[in-house]
Amino acid sequence: MKSRILVIDDEEEICQLLQVALEMAGYQVRYSTSAVKGLELAREESFDLAITDMVMPKMDGLIVLEELQETNPEIFVIIITGLQSGDLFKKALDAGAFAILSKPFTIADITQLIDLGNSIRRPAPSLQTLSPYLHQTTEFRVPTALASTLAIPAYMRDLARALDFSRIVSDRNIPLTVHELIQNSIIHGNQSRENTSVTVRVFFSPQALTIEIEDEGDGFNPKRIGEMQPEHFSKDGKGKGLFLVRCFADSVSYDKGGRLARVTFQAIRQPKEETLHHVSPVGL
Repeated sequence: MKSRILVIDDEEEICQLLQVALEMAGYQVRYSTSAVKGLELAREESFDLAITDMVMPKMDGLIVLEELQETNPEIFVIIITGLQSGDLFKKALDAGAFAILSKPFTIADITQLIDLGNSIRRPAPSLQTLSPYLHQTTEFRVPTALASTLAIPAYMRDLARALDFSRIVSDRNIPLTVHELIQNSIIHGNQSRENTSVTVRVFFSPQALTIEIEDEGDGFNPKRIGEMQPEHFSKDGKGKGLFLVRCFADSVSYDKGGRLARVTFQAIRQPKEETLHHVSPVGL
């Protein structure tokens, strides 16, 4: 559906120029050379965006802005002005103007702002669309308590789903890996001590999802993770969790004397059976 635009300017020539140019660009345009009559149009018809001059007889652009927003709180208002005043610009922006455009301006300046407004109105594209360009870093610092960390694996799952990782990786490998490493940090790293915390960092790039989990404990010998095999597990299952982490993730490493675990999941957009680790999660 074409965007409907209202133009209010006391100069007929500017109104006609904007109408012709914007209609050629595919928009529906109504205009008025009177602020009062322009506001009447806004009350009678629905508009997505309004373009109003700042200086007009009887009513300035700030009053027009206020009246337009009262009539339609969802309308985006662009104010055009020949005045170069920082205070005026700030007043207009504080009052809710979508943008201030200084004269002289081009039709491209106007259409870029209209296109931006339209894109803001539409639902955001999925992260799959943006993932080739996305580099994101997120950090959580949570107190040493299992209850406070339970939402983090679900957050990782949702991020991986949005980025189009295969279902087995997003719904199982990543959440179980994060849960296991957080448990290790709390129980074995921080010894469940009060006044300690676990830091979780997430780095996403088009190539991989990397997760770091760091505790405040004394660390352990990272070589253990390379030596663990099922036949080495103790009767109480110790060691099984880290073995499964190694199976789930594409790479596992430790830093800072064994206090910081780093796991990486390659950004595979479709599941490849030969790369999936079919390991039962029983015993986690």
